[in-house]
Amino acid sequence: MIELNQKDIITLLIKQEKLLSRLYTIFYNKLPAHKNFWETLAKEEQLHAKWLEQLYGAGEKNLVHFDEGKITLVSINMVTKGIQDMIQTAKSGEIDDKTALIKTADIERSLIEKKVFSQFNGLTEKAKATMKLLERETKKHLAKIEAYYKQVMS
Repeated sequence: MIELNQKDIITLLIKQEKLLSRLYTIFYNKLPAHKNFWETLAKEEQLHAKWLEQLYGAGEKNLVHFDEGKITLVSINMVTKGIQDMIQTAKSGEIDDKTALIKTADIERSLIEKKVFSQFNGLTEKAKATMKLLERETKKHLAKIEAYYKQVMS
């Protein structure tokens, strides 16, 4: 069974993925030159949120264990607050391509550094595969963002 603090952390991680999707959706509306790029990332973040919800459910059935590691409610709340602030900035139109790419790279990098998705210990092959997929997808997002930044800014 997932402990209360762990439930709170996973719930915030789900919220964070949904907020990232929302942010990327705003970017594809406000930065139309790169609409396809942001739209793809937005859809992928929604998928990540669904995967986290599945892991949460698996934890409730004792199929997955979650070890917070370096992850704290405070650190996730700080990142979540940063995303919410960025959403407000983007909504007001006060964001450009360069800033959007830099900020999102920072967020994806922090998820990788905190090893957010490697904190789940799966007891089934399906759970293990989902966790590896989430971790790989986050690394892929960072690589996409960094490559796109180089392409757009050159």
